[in-house]
Amino acid sequence: MTNFFSTPEFPDFPIEELEAELEQEHAEFKSAIQESSQKLLAQLKDQNPELMNAKIIKWNDIQISITLARKQRDGIKLEYHRQVKDIALKDIYSQIEKELGQPITPAELISGPSFTSLSEIKKLDQIEEDYEFTVGKGTLNHYLTWINENIPEGQTTRPNIRIFVYAPSRYGAQMSIYVESNGMVLIDDIFKPPTVTFDTNVVIEWWDNQDKVEYVEKLLELGKKFEIDMAVTRRIRDDLLKRSSTTEINDLPNLLIREIGAVMRLNNWEAGTDTIGITEFVNFIGSIENSDEFNHMNKDKRPDWRDWDHIHTHYRYDRNYFLTWDGRVLHFKKAFEDFGIKVMKPEEYLSQHQSLNFEGWVNETISNSLQN
Repeated sequence: MTNFFSTPEFPDFPIEELEAELEQEHAEFKSAIQESSQKLLAQLKDQNPELMNAKIIKWNDIQISITLARKQRDGIKLEYHRQVKDIALKDIYSQIEKELGQPITPAELISGPSFTSLSEIKKLDQIEEDYEFTVGKGTLNHYLTWINENIPEGQTTRPNIRIFVYAPSRYGAQMSIYVESNGMVLIDDIFKPPTVTFDTNVVIEWWDNQDKVEYVEKLLELGKKFEIDMAVTRRIRDDLLKRSSTTEINDLPNLLIREIGAVMRLNNWEAGTDTIGITEFVNFIGSIENSDEFNHMNKDKRPDWRDWDHIHTHYRYDRNYFLTWDGRVLHFKKAFEDFGIKVMKPEEYLSQHQSLNFEGWVNETISNSLQN
């Protein structure tokens, strides 16, 4: 078996040869985004007939808050992700067969993540960011258009308007905010809280009500107040295989903890959810695993592939803080810091977290706009 982590020099799939094809797909996908956005807005209208078709004699104050469900949005780009990953997989298999000098079958799946360079990843990321922005702003603009078209004839004063569109994302949630008063736009902005990724042991503390549950409770409270964006990677499911029951994982969305997928492994991946990894991170982990320090460690004290994948996914989506109580991961905290990844214990993060006070931020921004 070939392990990509232990052989970081194994060549990347030549995605640069597919650049023209990907750019064409990018252009087509952008067009599809516009069409899909309109379909989504039509679906929201159908689901909220009382709101969308309200007949109001006189409008004074209008407040609209809406959350774009992750599942709704994922369905739009699922097919695109499948296409990209199919291209990547075919090319990786081709290179492996060439390296081995013989064909391989699904039964001979290669372990380790598939990956490409950070520069290519950023190109793929831009596609998703375009999508997030289009859908979020599209929904907000749709409501503004609806309001403008439905102001009762004869009403000469503009209503006071507050629209909040919450859009969850693997890169971090964002709140599109529009506030208008007396015909003057006070806020037309996007608010993004810090992104925090939980290791599996953090969630288990909550489930099993262990001695560190108080810290998890404080983090969950911050999430409820939109002070942080909370997530786990799909690799949590691999961590829990030996657990007698894993039904608790279905409750994570109720705690505002989202599952953001994992780096794609050839023998363990889910279309539309998992993602291609980053060459630079694979080489970074390879340098750790080939170091004298790592080789002299007891095997039980070394991070395993699931640990690496948690952090790899966290790094892949450029999230801010990775929280864990796992001593095997914390042992390499300094190395992660040197690579630009912030790994720390939950209590350490809580001690340095500065309250954002989302509602306070909105009110302060409105006040400052009025003064100016």
